[in-house]
Amino acid sequence: MAKCPVCETEYTPNEVETCSVCGYDLTPYPPVIGGIPSGFLEKEKKRIAAAKRVWQLSQSQVKSAQLMVSHLQSQLDEMTRKIDGFTTTQSRLESQNEAIASQSLSRLESQVEAIASQSLSRLESQNEAIASQSLSRLESQVEAIASQSLSRLESQNEAIASQSQSLSRLESQIEAIASQSQSLSRLESQVEAIASQSQSLSRLESQVEAIASQSNRYHARIAE
Repeated sequence: MAKCPVCETEYTPNEVETCSVCGYDLTPYPPVIGGIPSGFLEKEKKRIAAAKRVWQLSQSQVKSAQLMVSHLQSQLDEMTRKIDGFTTTQSRLESQNEAIASQSLSRLESQVEAIASQSLSRLESQNEAIASQSLSRLESQVEAIASQSLSRLESQNEAIASQSQSLSRLESQIEAIASQSQSLSRLESQVEAIASQSQSLSRLESQVEAIASQSNRYHARIAE
C-alpha cells in the first residue's frame, strides 16, 4: 500500500489515478533513460508541498466549519428545548386561561341572570302602574269623547229630521211640477195638432186660390 503525498490516504499503486480524498494525481512517472532529472524532482517536491499546504489549510477550514456547525447545532438544540419548554408552558397557561374564563363566564352569567330578574320585576311593576294610569286617563277621555259625540249626534239628528221635512215638501213640489209637466205635454200635443191643421188649411187656401185664378183666366178667355 502507498500513501497520497498530499493527504496521506492509503491507496494501491497502478489501480487508481487520483486520490479519492484530495483529488491529487497519483499517476506514476513514466520510465526515463538515465533517471528523472533532479530539477524536475525538485520542482515536483515544491508542487507537492504547495498542494499539501493547500490541503492542510482546507482541512483546517473544514474543521473550523465543523466546529461552527457543531456549535450552531448545540445552539439549535438549546433553542429547540426552550421552544418545547415554551410550548409546554403555553399549553399549561391556555388550560388555566380556559378554566378561569369558564369560571368567570359562569359567575358573569349568574350575575346577569340576577340583574335581569330584578330589572324584569321592576319593569313589570312600572308597566302595571303606567298601564293603570293610562287606562284611567283613557276611560276619562273616552267618556268625554262619547259625551261630545252624543251631543253632536243629537244635533245632527235634529238637522237631519229638519232636512227630511224639507225633502218631503220638495218631493211634493216635484210631484206637482211633474203633474204640470204632463199637462204641458198634452197642451203641446194639442198645439202640434192645431199647427198641423193650420198647415193643411194653408195648403187648402193655396189650392182654392189656384182654382180661383184658373177660373178667372177661363172667364177672361170666354169674354174675349
